[in-house]
Amino acid sequence: MVTADGEYYLKIQTKDNAGNFSLTQLSPFHYRYDHTAPSAPTSVVSDPYTYSAVNSFNLYWFGGAEQTSNATSSGFLGFYYGTGTSSATLKYNNFYN
Repeated sequence: MVTADGEYYLKIQTKDNAGNFSLTQLSPFHYRYDHTAPSAPTSVVSDPYTYSAVNSFNLYWFGGAEQTSNATSSGFLGFYYGTGTSSATLKYNNFYN
C-alpha cells in the first residue's frame, strides 16, 4: 500500500500453479500519489465589508496553495467555504476554484 508522496509504477507479472513467474512484466502506467494537504488561506476579504441589505457578497482570499515545486504535487484546485450563525454550524459544502 502506498503511503508516502511520490511517483510509482504499476507492474504486473503472472504466476502459474507450479510457482513459475512470467519472464516479462506488464507496465501499463505510472502514477503520482499526493497525500500532502495544501496550506490554508492567509487572509480573506469580503465585499461588501460591512452590513448589507442584499444577501450577496464576494469573497477574496489570499495565500492557500500547494507546493508545486516537486513532481509529486497534484496542484492546487480551489477552496471550500461555509457560512452559518456560529462556527459550530458551519457546513463546508461550497466549492470555488
